[in-house]
This record gives sequence, C-alpha cells and structure tokens, in this order.
Amino acid sequence: MKRYNAKVHYNEFLVTQIMKFVTNTLVEQEAKIFITQAQAYTRFGRGNVERWVASKEVTTYHRPNGTVEYKMAELLREAENPQEYLLYQ
Repeated sequence: MKRYNAKVHYNEFLVTQIMKFVTNTLVEQEAKIFITQAQAYTRFGRGNVERWVASKEVTTYHRPNGTVEYKMAELLREAENPQEYLLYQ
C-alpha cells in the first residue's frame, strides 16, 4: 500500500486535485475545437498567431463563408513554449 505524506493539509491536497481535474478536462475539450481568427488574436495575441502561422506551426483553415479558423490544440501547443520567440529574432 502506498503511503502519502501526512503533513500536507487537506485543503492543499483538495485544491491540487481539483486543479488537475479541471485542467485536464478543459484542455481535452478545448483541443477538439476550432476558434476564429479574431478569437485567436484576442486570446494569444495577433503577433504570436501570425508568427506561428508564418513558421507553419499553426495551420489556417478557410471556411466557405470566409471565416478563418485555427485548431485550438495547435495554438495551445505553441503558447506553452515560453522561449519560442527567441528562435525568430
């Protein structure tokens, strides 16, 4: 039987578990959807999105109605890389 450190307060343990659950659930849901170009610019910054598209890290999808969309999973993957901007200087 695995024993856990008894010095961790219950509230801290509970918050940690809730955050893991919420993070995993939200990422799984968001990774399956597309967002519009305007939403991507607002959420990730126009310069970041344009740089990721130019470097072919993020794919642009053009819809028949003229809307430009991106996969949330690709945007999240690029946003998680904090040092990626150093590669383009």
